[in-house]
Parts: sequence; structure tokens; C-alpha cells
Amino acid sequence: MAGCSFTASLGAIKENCSTRCWTLWARARRHRLRVARSVSTRISKLPVEFLEELGLRDDKYKGIQRLLIPYGDDAVRYRVALSGSNKFKWRSGSSVHLYGLDERERFDGSDEVLIVEGESCAQTAWLHGFPALGVPGASNWKEERDANELDGFSKI
Repeated sequence: MAGCSFTASLGAIKENCSTRCWTLWARARRHRLRVARSVSTRISKLPVEFLEELGLRDDKYKGIQRLLIPYGDDAVRYRVALSGSNKFKWRSGSSVHLYGLDERERFDGSDEVLIVEGESCAQTAWLHGFPALGVPGASNWKEERDANELDGFSKI
């Protein structure tokens, strides 16, 4: 996004993370497109190679297709549905925390960071060269757990 204003770049990131994308995923699922990573790539407009580099992959549990999203430590989150209150599940024993803490080398010493909702928005920001941490769902920000992770950033 070189040459674009910060505001224009953020607009592009927001567009890539739009809810409209999940509607496309739902449509694909109805037509029995069952490869979660491939669908995620089409939705988020992120290159499949980039998602694979981040460790995203298809997974199946009890016959149900899901997208495995590694959090860098032993934590894993799964995308299991398109809508409703249970779209995501954490692997047993995983602790909820910001997505991207293990990707700080991508930040290249920046003192600025974007806080975005969700993994795909953080991935989109990284692809475009922006440092970002993802809150795994808007209601999952916990001041006492997450605020310390922002130490060292002068602009959030």
C-alpha cells in the first residue's frame, strides 16, 4: 500500500474484512465447497500461501469441516460456523489472548500498532505492511489481560 494515505489503507483493510465476505462463504458452503482454507482465501482475498505461512489449515472434527487458526503458542481457535453465537471454538486447554503476539517480528520495530477485531483483519493488515493485533471477538478484550501487551507502542 505504498503511496496510499493511512486512512485510505485502513479503508482497504476494512473492505477486505467486511461482513459481505462471510455471506460469500455461506453461499459457497451451501454449494458443498468444503475446503475451509480455500474458502477463507476467497473471502478475505488473502493469498493461500500467506495463510499457510501463518499456519492456517483445514481441519475436521467428528465429520465437521473447520478452519484451524494457530495462535503461535499452544492456543488454537477454530472457525466452525458462519453465524450465531458459536462461530468459533477454542481448542481445549487454549487460553484466550490477542492474535498476533507471536508475529511481532513483522512489526519491524514499529512503535505503532492497529488493534482490529479478528484474525482475518490482523492478517490483512500484516499483508499490507501494518503492525496489528487481533482481538478474538469484540467482547473478548480484557483490559487486565491485554493492556500490558501494548507496552512499547506509543501510538495505538
